[in-house]
Amino acid sequence: SAPEGGLRPTMRAIFQALTTVVPLSLSGDTFQDATNRQRLHDALQALSNQAIQLSHHGQDAPADFDFLRRSLRDDAQKAFELFESEDFEESRFILHHLTDNCFLCHSRLPSTRPFPLGKRFLEQIPMQQLDPHERMRLAVAARQFDTALSSCETLFHSPELPAAQIDLMALFEDYLRIAIRVRDDFPRAIHTLETFQRRADVPAYLAHLLTVWVE
Repeated sequence: SAPEGGLRPTMRAIFQALTTVVPLSLSGDTFQDATNRQRLHDALQALSNQAIQLSHHGQDAPADFDFLRRSLRDDAQKAFELFESEDFEESRFILHHLTDNCFLCHSRLPSTRPFPLGKRFLEQIPMQQLDPHERMRLAVAARQFDTALSSCETLFHSPELPAAQIDLMALFEDYLRIAIRVRDDFPRAIHTLETFQRRADVPAYLAHLLTVWVE
């Protein structure tokens, strides 16, 4: 609910830069292709500058977000510097880590406001090429919370992966953060956990955890 003159323009500029760099960073060849060099330079520089602006001024964000602001600033600066020194693989790695900062920030507060720019952003991404955790976190970074929840629920219902393997992906914790903290949707979370618990291949330790979470 920050006023238009506060946090929102900076965050929008950061996200706008990400809409350029993230799709191009999914392929190493595309990321270092000379034909994309100027676009990536401009977007990474803008990302770094806006992240510095955010970390210096705070812009009405709560004080307990200070670590996330600094982490975003450091990752954005490092990704830009590595790209400029033509260390493309390391720059890509930092960029993909940077979206975790977006996830951690966006998963901390309730949200009901639609974000059409995020929807258009995800439409540019070959989501099926990413692993389930990357898909979920990228959807949250784009503030597409229902997409993130649906992605997890589809995986939870999948007979192709054993229940214990799904648990090892550490998706349950992130799913509950979004369903409860962001969406305040306890019935959806409870239904999902109880449905998963009825799978025949759920090991005893996980069945116990699911019961505790539901309670």
